[in-house]
Amino acid sequence: MFRRTLSAPKLLSDHMPFLAESDGMCVMSWNILCQMKFNSIWEYFNNGFTCRDESDEEYRHRLSHIAAQLSAINEDDRRSVICLQECPETPELREQLIADITKQPAFSGYRARLFNNTEDEYYLITMYDGNMYHEDEARTNQIQAVVLKQGLVGRILPLVLVNRVSGDMTVVINVHANFSQAITQDIICLEKQIKCLGITNILLIGDFNRDLVSQSDDYSQHDVSLALDASRLFGDTLQVQASNSASFCSTYDRTTSSCGQRLETRDGVMSSFEVKLVPMYAMNAPKNALSFAHPVSKALSFIPERFCNLEVAELPDIIDVSASTLNL
Repeated sequence: MFRRTLSAPKLLSDHMPFLAESDGMCVMSWNILCQMKFNSIWEYFNNGFTCRDESDEEYRHRLSHIAAQLSAINEDDRRSVICLQECPETPELREQLIADITKQPAFSGYRARLFNNTEDEYYLITMYDGNMYHEDEARTNQIQAVVLKQGLVGRILPLVLVNRVSGDMTVVINVHANFSQAITQDIICLEKQIKCLGITNILLIGDFNRDLVSQSDDYSQHDVSLALDASRLFGDTLQVQASNSASFCSTYDRTTSSCGQRLETRDGVMSSFEVKLVPMYAMNAPKNALSFAHPVSKALSFIPERFCNLEVAELPDIIDVSASTLNL
């Protein structure tokens, strides 16, 4: 089911990052995978690598590589907005991760916004190019105040961004939805409130914890995919797309204490304007198995076969990370 060889790359996360590109705006999303562990009470892995315990040091090292890859990918082509899910749980690590990203020249002028759901351990970070946009805080606060009742409660980070040149407003909603609850009524509620604010450009992006487009599994919600018409339109305005098989999870059989893996389609977009999804395989899978810099968990080399065609993907060398990154 999975492989581990000396030649196989390690991944930084069990979710592949991707771009949502449109005219004048490029938004990136990446579930960067929280600190890996096995929940012994409920008997499940919180990661796709069947990792039972990622040490604090290994996790810090992995965050340093993530910061380096984000900096490298932004050098040649600045992204308008970057949405991250499963960010560090502690304030110290969150602040340090943001500092290590935004201190790089490629992120000059970027601003960061955070959402912390400490009760459910959901942490989101959204960074946007302050040279291109400014935030409409009043409208952002109004959207944040919308009363939700389903799987988006405590799971979104909305930002209303205003283009400094054209004055166009776009709301970008960083999403990490609840796995076990429907979200369709929450989306309808959000869309209605956003339109009442005079905003027509809407983008929900991130980890929806369900296949938005089809019923590709039999263990999660299919509420959004079942509500689509033939052109993948949700409601009157939201076009739906998903990155196919761009994430994977671990399975655990308590009767045999055996582990496995399965591919998933969890990440995608719901947008009121046309966007193109572009997977960023190489960003998540640097060469050299991350071995020449700070060591990371060996479990990161447990990768499902055929996952995103890693064997044929063009994988660049990892950006070297200094020993000072993340205070190592």
